[in-house]
Amino acid sequence: MSDFWYFYHSTKSTMSAVTASILEEKINKLEFSDEFKALSKHMGYATLRQVIATEPAILQKKEGFTYSWLAELTEFLQKHNLLHFLQPTQGNNGI
Repeated sequence: MSDFWYFYHSTKSTMSAVTASILEEKINKLEFSDEFKALSKHMGYATLRQVIATEPAILQKKEGFTYSWLAELTEFLQKHNLLHFLQPTQGNNGI
């Protein structure tokens, strides 16, 4: 087995585990503002996985949604290379 193959696959597994742990971690334990945490709770979200499972059109209609909340979410996901999870499924964005 080549060193490259081992490195690629072990890194890929680690990245998947890190991604999963961030998405499953309680929002109130992550690096978000108190306002973001409060709004997330108000909208019924405990984890980022719950947030990204919501279609963008529905997310924007949730009571408590603000564009400041979305900006903080976007910044966090981008910082952790997870922004692609926020993108709607092609052909299923409600537009």
